[in-house]
Amino acid sequence: MYSLKHSNLDETSAILDINAAARMAGHTSTVITMKHYAIGEKERQNNLLKEVNNKFA
Repeated sequence: MYSLKHSNLDETSAILDINAAARMAGHTSTVITMKHYAIGEKERQNNLLKEVNNKFA
């Protein structure tokens, strides 16, 4: 059952954002959601940072 919760929250995080996934799980912050459920979130955030096109990137 928890594997379904993990995939659903990770997918929600990918589609909307980590805040929406945390609210969906009933978490008061994103820390637990990122650490235990949205396992792909850190990689998604790193990829977004790599795509920033500014002079300092």
